[in-house]
Amino acid sequence: MVATGEIFGGGIAPSIGGAIAQNKGIEYILWMPLVGVALGAVVSLFLKETAPAKVGSLATAAAK
Repeated sequence: MVATGEIFGGGIAPSIGGAIAQNKGIEYILWMPLVGVALGAVVSLFLKETAPAKVGSLATAAAK
């Protein structure tokens, strides 16, 4: 997960930012991180916890 963020943040995001700056203007680059955070928040809502320790402790807490 961390490697994906580093690849995107270090390699892909600057290219996207440069394309946005060339086509729309430098002031529109500030929308890129906002959209990225919003998309990340939406995606995180649909992820399921798969760590056995977390899943087990949540099930035990819910049973009490």
